[in-house]
Amino acid sequence: MNILYQNSELTLTSQHERVFLTDKFNTVLYEEVFYGNASCGLIDSENKWVLIGGEHLTIWTKERISIIKSDEFQWIHSLRTNSKNTVEILTDPWYARSAIWQLDTSTLNLMKIRNFPDYREQQYTDIIDW
Repeated sequence: MNILYQNSELTLTSQHERVFLTDKFNTVLYEEVFYGNASCGLIDSENKWVLIGGEHLTIWTKERISIIKSDEFQWIHSLRTNSKNTVEILTDPWYARSAIWQLDTSTLNLMKIRNFPDYREQQYTDIIDW
């Protein structure tokens, strides 16, 4: 099992193209198949939402599950919290359509901030400065 993200209440793991969100009692709260494996995850500090990135983006809340998938917005590489209700999303830095996006977690409004050509045609590295 690969741990994508965890806190004291929730753990997000992936294994063989499957993602599992579990609570501290190891109860599975959510399970999903990701083509090509999930690459990253993020859990809200108050456990209100969970983001899972890979070929597409999944947003999990106790009330609903939303999936954002499009040709322009795919192959999520990294996630980071920008403010209480906004998250920044980096798509694959080596992909021709690499970009930084912003997601409002309360409205699920997704907006492209800018293209991210910095690593295109560069050698692979584990550390991305974005």
